[in-house]
Amino acid sequence: MSPKSIEVACWNVAKGLGLPPVESNIYEGIKSFDADFIFLSEGYATGNGDSKYWKLPQDEIDGRIRDFAAAEGYNVAITNYDDTDKTRTDVPSNFEQYAVLLTRPRFNMNVTQVRLGTRNALRAVVELQCASPMPIYGAHFDDRTTGAREGMAQAFLEDVAIIAHQENKPIDGLSATLAGDLNVMHSKSISARLTGSSLFNAAAEHAPVKRVKSLGTRLHEMANGNLLNRLEKAGFSDAHPLRQPTFRFAGLPLVQLDHIMTRGVYAVNPERLKQKGSDHDALTVTIYPTAQ
Repeated sequence: MSPKSIEVACWNVAKGLGLPPVESNIYEGIKSFDADFIFLSEGYATGNGDSKYWKLPQDEIDGRIRDFAAAEGYNVAITNYDDTDKTRTDVPSNFEQYAVLLTRPRFNMNVTQVRLGTRNALRAVVELQCASPMPIYGAHFDDRTTGAREGMAQAFLEDVAIIAHQENKPIDGLSATLAGDLNVMHSKSISARLTGSSLFNAAAEHAPVKRVKSLGTRLHEMANGNLLNRLEKAGFSDAHPLRQPTFRFAGLPLVQLDHIMTRGVYAVNPERLKQKGSDHDALTVTIYPTAQ
């Protein structure tokens, strides 16, 4: 018999897998979730050069992830982002990021890689009791431009529409979930009003430290909530209505960039969990199907 509910979690682990001192904290955090679907944005990165992001060969990193997953009773799927717009100048030309998805075998999820605009994502289809198959997407929306993020959101909605058609449901009638670092804020949140202000943008533009300037200008763009508004118009809602910050800078909670967006389900017991090993907090929520 299919399970009645599923525990969904997402966490941007800031490329910490494969870095033994940080990796242990990440794995302890994952154990504490005890979730059935765990999407890890920025699981690890590869490329040439002496960087904090790659200390172990890729096959060894993958092996360590799979060993942990097997020990904790998870299936594992790994995908590279395969960014189409490789415009970054602060990393080697062959820099590549990878996302990791852990799923419980008892759900018998069909996990596939899907292309959402400029990046790859992972999709798992789960069947809960008395419910139609429901896709759950793990995605890390592009942090570089608003256009890239909106393109990923459009591709996500189109993919959901295709599955709805396959299930003989109206476009907005399919239950679905999107979890991950979406790099966007709710425009009416306090943090979005602050970072979206012209004063904040001016301060970011004139920041003497390059990293602070880059972060500030991108956060200013992310304060535009049009992307989330578009998802809400398609029937999705944020499972964490308090809109607490999930991204930290210098250890201080700053803005909410991570979201679990759901449609056609009951999302209960949402939690934001501060964990060691990343500048992002993790999100968890329990999902029950509605009558279908």
